[in-house]
Amino acid sequence: MAHKHSSMTWLMLTTLYISQYIGISFVLTALVVVLRASGFALDKLALLNLIAFPIAGKLLFALAVDHILTFFQGRYRGWLIIAQGSMAVLLVVISFVDITQHFYTVVGLFFLYSIMTCIQDVAIDGLACKIFEPSERQKANAVQYAGNLCGNVIGGGVILLFYDIIQWQGALLVLATLTTISFVQLVFYVEPETEKTQVGDSGTQYRFFRQVTAFIRANKFWFLLLFILPSGFASAYALINPMLVDAGWSIADIGMVTKIYGSIIGVLSALSIIPLIKQFGRIKTLHYLVAFQTLPLLGLLILTKQQLETSMVYGVIGLYSLIQPALLASISTLIMDKAAPMQAKATFFSLQLSVIVVMGFIYAALAMYFASQYGYFFVLLSSILLNLIVVVLTLNIVDKAR
Repeated sequence: MAHKHSSMTWLMLTTLYISQYIGISFVLTALVVVLRASGFALDKLALLNLIAFPIAGKLLFALAVDHILTFFQGRYRGWLIIAQGSMAVLLVVISFVDITQHFYTVVGLFFLYSIMTCIQDVAIDGLACKIFEPSERQKANAVQYAGNLCGNVIGGGVILLFYDIIQWQGALLVLATLTTISFVQLVFYVEPETEKTQVGDSGTQYRFFRQVTAFIRANKFWFLLLFILPSGFASAYALINPMLVDAGWSIADIGMVTKIYGSIIGVLSALSIIPLIKQFGRIKTLHYLVAFQTLPLLGLLILTKQQLETSMVYGVIGLYSLIQPALLASISTLIMDKAAPMQAKATFFSLQLSVIVVMGFIYAALAMYFASQYGYFFVLLSSILLNLIVVVLTLNIVDKAR
């Protein structure tokens, strides 16, 4: 496992991470715009959010990936082939269904697609934990978030720009083609066989769950940090779009600043984690990024008290996009460090990441609720105070959590 990974392995990793988000981003962004323009009611469009529901079950998918061997070579490669192939096939099938005539059928098919995306997600996380040395993990996580953001730009932005030309079927077939590229790469990839024992052997289940509880107890300070860490960026992200809508920005303008401009800067942010960790190390990099996250929150707070000038909005969203992906990549590198020594790598990676994802949804929902009751200024001021608490706790907790 101490060998250097080829450029083909890194290319495969990149295309897999890109394909993770192109379909979901298309549904939750581009498709909403297209259907709304066709006269679909908002309550019907709200059903599209159900497609993201399987994300809440990532830990269960990780347990399956770690405990059940497929008939393909490689524990994680086998699941990746099944998930990636299913994603491509489902996109092709959906392309032949008229969404205006069979809306619920398309929602159901995309729900299945979302399940396959989640399986692909946990399988690639497990594979990355397995094959990459500690010195390569920041690069792997940089590629992950950069790839996700590229997928976001393609599925939610680029496809929308060309939708009038390629239409429904063309859009889905483009997404299917991009998904097939990484499927072909997986077919020719050989996963290193480092583990000889089977995680799912009879008699190991009880021992495995004892291992999980022991892992949480041993890393209780780390889990406390994961619990409170999203309070800043999740609240900010939840409020950006409603603030722009309330200020009279068009859907196209909002899409340009958040999906395309923000994501392009986000790619650079994610990749910046490689030199940052090399220069400052994992712990100091996380310290600095959490502290700097206060700046875009402060920028959003200032925007609530004045007219939303285009240059100011681009500046604040640019600052947010410059910090948040690097912060997530930094956290994921530390998460990977803790999951890599475990046998059920996908499970222990997802266990930690699920805390951030679930708490992120909770903080975002609370931010929206309190903003409706007390206004944007109050919520953003609270987010800044919470983030400053996180900065102080990070200085104390991360060193204990190592």
